[in-house]
Amino acid sequence: MRFAITKCHGSGNDFPMIDARAIDLADWAPVARALADRSGPVGGDGLLLLTAGRDGAAFGMRMFNSDGSEAETCLNGLRCVARAGFAAARVEAAEASLARSTATVSRDADVAPGVYTVREAVGPVGLDVRDWPMHVGVERIVDAPVPPLGERRFTAVAMPNPHLVAFVDAVDEAELVAIGEVCEAAPDWLPRRADVSFVVAGEQRLFVRTFER
Repeated sequence: MRFAITKCHGSGNDFPMIDARAIDLADWAPVARALADRSGPVGGDGLLLLTAGRDGAAFGMRMFNSDGSEAETCLNGLRCVARAGFAAARVEAAEASLARSTATVSRDADVAPGVYTVREAVGPVGLDVRDWPMHVGVERIVDAPVPPLGERRFTAVAMPNPHLVAFVDAVDEAELVAIGEVCEAAPDWLPRRADVSFVVAGEQRLFVRTFER
């Protein structure tokens, strides 16, 4: 099977994207692994699919990680799919269906000359870690240690893809990578893994550094 591919990026994450609205393929995992392979001819942080929308949505998105697993969503990838969806549907605002939820996307003023900008509103946001699942003996983690990860305090939130978020005075890159790699290994207590984000709060803005699953 041959595919037309668009290489795109959203806020620094790069992806091959396929308009899959008319493609009947049951298993996209091998395609994702081949196209997202950084040692291959395309490479990327995963594979994006522009799909037909569900339940009245103008279009939809599916996102596959580079290992072939399907993600609940990817907000930077959604920026790319939204641009393609706007062009396909001839709109500048729409509902987009995701794997387990929907998002509202709209064309926004460019943040810089020539930088196509999309505003997103996503959800639902969930705090019950049993839905991830995370097996640590509690239902919620809000500004508290995650026992297998030491004393660092996290808030566990799903958007709906799972994130462990810690507010820090400064980003310790080595610590972020170490914790991210523990989560990326899909331990028994976190079988579907999670993004790990360190956040530095300033007076007017937040700086976020993320180890992505």
